[in-house]
Amino acid sequence: MPKHPRLIVCGNRYYQSAAVSQDIKETYSKSEETFSLGTSDHQEALRRVRVAAVTIDRKFDDHRRKLKLQSEPLLDVLSDEVIKQVGEIYLSHLLEEDDEIRLEGFEEVDEKTILINESVDANATIAEHGFKANSFEEFSFDVEGLT
Repeated sequence: MPKHPRLIVCGNRYYQSAAVSQDIKETYSKSEETFSLGTSDHQEALRRVRVAAVTIDRKFDDHRRKLKLQSEPLLDVLSDEVIKQVGEIYLSHLLEEDDEIRLEGFEEVDEKTILINESVDANATIAEHGFKANSFEEFSFDVEGLT
């Protein structure tokens, strides 16, 4: 049977175990990353341990990146290139957030929309729905004052 260096078996369950490398051992919260692969089938464990190994390696790389950033001196002045890069990252974040909202669907609004036109008595509609303005003209003036 082919074996993966990070694959271990305990009882009839397979686990992924990766020792933390020496360069980050001092600052990493654990001495090793070990967790169940959720299977007792050897072939499935081999497939899962490969994915888990990549995930753990990325986690270690992220930790190294954070250490490197912490050791670099802070910038006194931001160049135009850095400002542009930060702006692009921020806009990318906003677009991803917008996509998530659109995929999840917008919130339903419980209030019903009130349309007021020439054929509707505006003052009666305002009073019926609990607006505090004494008249439509006063309400319109208040709204215009806000803009």
